[in-house]
Amino acid sequence: MSLNKRAQGSKTRRSVEGTLKGLAPTRRGCAGARTRERGAPNLAVKQVRNLSEGPAVTFQEDIDAIKRRIAKAESARETWRAAGEKEKYLEAYFMVEALELQLDQRLRQPRG
Repeated sequence: MSLNKRAQGSKTRRSVEGTLKGLAPTRRGCAGARTRERGAPNLAVKQVRNLSEGPAVTFQEDIDAIKRRIAKAESARETWRAAGEKEKYLEAYFMVEALELQLDQRLRQPRG
């Protein structure tokens, strides 16, 4: 690699780093790549606070939500089966199984 190309690459890297500088604290990741720190942003904290202030989900609402998710997953499963997409079909099939198991476990829990 010529010295001129190396200097151009360095200049490009510096301009990109300068552009990204100030977005988030960085640290060195794999192979020295710069990555963002994984801190919880203030927005996420505010969203959690909003969730905790709202009314609690009732047992029946929880059951209804799981049933809606099952219906949606079954629809996706049949769509993938009809399209012949075996991998996507299996993914959707196991999603339906997992949701049905979740519903069964929720129905067995004591209401409280």
